[in-house]
Amino acid sequence: MPSPSDPEIRNWVAVAQAKTVAERAIVPIRVGGFDLILVREHDKVWACQRLCPHEYADLLQGRVSGANLFCGRHRASFDLTSGVSGHGWDLPRLKIYAARLVDGQFEVDAAAVAANPPVRRQRLAALEAQGDAKGAAPRCKPG
Repeated sequence: MPSPSDPEIRNWVAVAQAKTVAERAIVPIRVGGFDLILVREHDKVWACQRLCPHEYADLLQGRVSGANLFCGRHRASFDLTSGVSGHGWDLPRLKIYAARLVDGQFEVDAAAVAANPPVRRQRLAALEAQGDAKGAAPRCKPG
């Protein structure tokens, strides 16, 4: 039986136009009802869960350096090729999904997202409402 990572059963869906996100390294996207982020570093692109697996902080408030995503709340880093935490952190893996740029559109494999859904503590609209006026990452509560 083929797995969701097999190329023949991937379900590529467009999530953003390249020209609309040209200046941002991390952008919010939604795939199959799940809140994710699209992360870019030069010519590489990844899609991953939006909530940090440590304290469920909003990774949209993080930063990218090389192939690493840093949480804006506690500075833990995650390797974007494997999801493994680095620099002394022993955290659950960040869920990473196949993403690509085709004809000016970023696409994400929706079959992979459905097969291995991201962490989901509460709706991100509620998270964003908890943030301060400066856009600081809000504290998350299990939901």
